[in-house]
Amino acid sequence: MEQGKFIIEEFEAKDGNPILKINEYYIHSKYNPVREAEQVIAKKYSPHSLNIVFGYGSGHYIDELIKRNRYDEQIIVIDPLLGRDELKIKKEHDEIVKISSELISFLEDVLININSKVRTKFNVYCTKNYDKIFPGLYKELLQKIRDLQEANRVNDNTLMMFSEKWQKNLALNLNHMNRDASIENLKNMFELPIVIASSGPSLLKQLPLVKKWRKNIILLSSGSTTNVLLDNDISPDYIVTIDGGDANYNHFSNLLIKNATMIYSFQNHPKIRDSFEKQAIICNLLGHADVNKYVDEFIGEKIPSLLAGSTVANLSFSIAQYISSGPIAFIGQDLAFTDNLSHVKGHNHVKEIEVTNKDEFELVDGYYEGKIQTSTSMNSMRIAFERMIVVQPPSNEFFNCTEGGAKLKGYKQIPFKDFVRKYVVENEDEMIISNDLKFPVLMENSQVLKKHMQDLKNTKELIKIYKSSIKTIENDSTIEKFKNSTIKTLDANDMEISRLNKKLPISHILMPTILSVDTQYLEKENETEYQRFNRVKNQNIDFYKNGLLAVEKYLEIVQFAIKEKRDEINDSNRRSR
Repeated sequence: MEQGKFIIEEFEAKDGNPILKINEYYIHSKYNPVREAEQVIAKKYSPHSLNIVFGYGSGHYIDELIKRNRYDEQIIVIDPLLGRDELKIKKEHDEIVKISSELISFLEDVLININSKVRTKFNVYCTKNYDKIFPGLYKELLQKIRDLQEANRVNDNTLMMFSEKWQKNLALNLNHMNRDASIENLKNMFELPIVIASSGPSLLKQLPLVKKWRKNIILLSSGSTTNVLLDNDISPDYIVTIDGGDANYNHFSNLLIKNATMIYSFQNHPKIRDSFEKQAIICNLLGHADVNKYVDEFIGEKIPSLLAGSTVANLSFSIAQYISSGPIAFIGQDLAFTDNLSHVKGHNHVKEIEVTNKDEFELVDGYYEGKIQTSTSMNSMRIAFERMIVVQPPSNEFFNCTEGGAKLKGYKQIPFKDFVRKYVVENEDEMIISNDLKFPVLMENSQVLKKHMQDLKNTKELIKIYKSSIKTIENDSTIEKFKNSTIKTLDANDMEISRLNKKLPISHILMPTILSVDTQYLEKENETEYQRFNRVKNQNIDFYKNGLLAVEKYLEIVQFAIKEKRDEINDSNRRSR
């Protein structure tokens, strides 16, 4: 029925309220649609959640949600029939967010500005019989919401675990700006075919062709895939790395790479830089606006921001499009447990997978016919790949030549030998990339040190303000509301905190505090004035105390970065004597 014609008729229920009939299905109760809406909403509603209604109907579910809305909760209506004259939207619902079914695939973009307190809390209501009229779309919506909840949960957990690590990585990677260059220098430099190698189980079977035509392609290695390539006597042109964890560093710690160029972001583990002899290339990542703004001001130059999705292979795809107009081939991009393996044989982390806890695994469409087992994390990477080509449609031709693993919707599938035959073999001239490319460095050592010193000064000032706010609250002994003098001091301090936060790159390290404060102090139903005051007071104390701890950690990070840079300058001076 989803692809068919729809006859929409309006009727009057027994209680006098309007209802719709779509083809043979009545939307809402024929007797009392308002009571029906009250019962449905009451059964599923939970406060401080995002409310998603599938099917507008006559708007009765929306009316009931608006009545219950005491915490400024957002309501989104998804209806495949939006725009039809017969679907009459009430004037009082004009401000409700309404999206057509075509946008279900991009729900994360619609929700991008949703408050962090509802990142994993969704109330989903299906207007009566809409699931029968549009079963496929309703199923897609439910799956999309589950994917979003899981992605947000993983992202939030990652932020909580690695916020301090990322903050340190940023400061120490800035210390490399005296020898590295912006990816701006590589923009549209090539017209060559690019092969992106990832460490999926299917990679090995493609390597003989890669080795044979190595001089005729640009080879990008996604992170830890580098070890497998080098073990097979294949040196990539570019090695892309963005992971800031120690596990990623361990892949490179024993390597000294002389010919390949590293392309990295400021989130990358800073010690990986020491494994490369050549000048490296730096880029920003889309989705990190605060950090990118700070970096550009620190360096004094705008560094291009690339779409990174959720994995280094996603960023490799963006880089391939940025540096070349040539066709792009993916190899080893399984994103699933091909032959029950986690990675290509020879990878440091390869292991045989046995599906024991089915909650940790999912079945997805395979590269060939049928389904294949994958993990929730790899599935989120697959979804990111599919979203990338919609958010930023590539101008390059691109092909999934993995010949195994999961299917990537929207990616043409051809055997790697066909890609080589069409785009590589037919080019008679060897297309050798110069290993001698050298670009202007982004900063001098003295400039890096000066910027760190300014951060140090601002951080010390910020610590004083946090301490002032904590002391102000602790000195206020009132039990029902703050003194006017307390409010005045806190307001002034908050303005200073906001001003200094904009000058410092501390969004990562403050994120655990912000997530905690947003989610742990939600207003409860039927609060007394005394309860409300204590909740707000405790929320403020939590914000200032945990914020202070975070900023004190950042102070240590800046001091360490300054010491590292001074030691580097002193070593350089000694060598030049």
